Amino acid sequence: MIRVEPKSIEESENYWKFKFYFGDNGSTGRFMGYITVNREKGYVDMEGLF
Repeated sequence: MIRVEPKSIEESENYWKFKFYFGDNGSTGRFMGYITVNREKGYVDMEGLF
């Protein structure tokens, strides 16, 4: 399961950036990195521990 943390959203003029976690259903998961969404073009970039 991949879970995003809504409280971690950072917003700029062109981007949204937030933390994401990976783990089993029912768990809080482990912090894996950040997801960045380009609001203008709709692109998603994942930066993390893969």
